[in-house]
Amino acid sequence: MTNEIKFSTVMKANEAIISRFNSIEQCKKANLGNRALNSTDIYNYDFDCNIQQVKRLEFDVLYYGLFFADRIAIFKMHSNEILSCFGYSDKQHKGNEGEGQFHLNRSSIDYHMQNHFVQWLTYEELYDLLSAL
Repeated sequence: MTNEIKFSTVMKANEAIISRFNSIEQCKKANLGNRALNSTDIYNYDFDCNIQQVKRLEFDVLYYGLFFADRIAIFKMHSNEILSCFGYSDKQHKGNEGEGQFHLNRSSIDYHMQNHFVQWLTYEELYDLLSAL
């Protein structure tokens, strides 16, 4: 059985549309200190992160995680579940075949929490797990 592991950082959605008039201001605000989202705030702020380059024919189990500011959510999905994953698209890149992505955001987080959630980890716990490999 082969496993795939992917992570995405959860950040609050940008407050404004970036334009030529506010681009410098938006660059100053585009950092983890300003936009990192705590796990307890997933229903209070818009966010969008994705799990990408999912090549479902190349693994049996996908472990994916969300890096929140305070802790990490770990999820698990079997490769045969990916096509029915809420929001999955197999059109990540023009002309690609067998590769897709799905987004986690306020509208999809409940699906992932109810169907694929495994556990919460601290950053130290994840470091210890990965160091032991």
